[in-house]
Amino acid sequence: MTEAAAQLVRRYEGRILIEFSHFALFDFFDYTSLSDISTSLDPDWVGQSGPGGAVFHADDRNLQALVIVELWSATPPPVDDLPEYSYAGTFTCGSGKVLLTSVTGGPSSVVVDLDGAGEYHVEAARLPEVIETSRGDEGLCEQWWIRVWRQ
Repeated sequence: MTEAAAQLVRRYEGRILIEFSHFALFDFFDYTSLSDISTSLDPDWVGQSGPGGAVFHADDRNLQALVIVELWSATPPPVDDLPEYSYAGTFTCGSGKVLLTSVTGGPSSVVVDLDGAGEYHVEAARLPEVIETSRGDEGLCEQWWIRVWRQ
């Protein structure tokens, strides 16, 4: 029997406010805490994941990020030219959905429906090009690409 090829199930996009150089893809609907995910002291770290989701590290302290989150049915095809600043890890989700948001929350948050509670893989890349923010501030908006699939 042949395994079915991975399919893109859903795609989400949001312009997230970056606060304190961080934003999150996190299960705020369950009894987990962002403090359960340790972050690195290395200034070049890109992501960390663990109980409840993942935290990502931007290149600056206060800006916007255009973030695309893709939910895949299985392990997605590999990316040949993954940017230098990328992260791969796993996280658990108790509620079956995560919030793409700044670390303190906000009106730009996006609810990402997963395929139920469980353990997930996450790949994230901070793309090298910056774009204008939604306020028209050129060069202050990072672009991120995140892929998530069930383990």
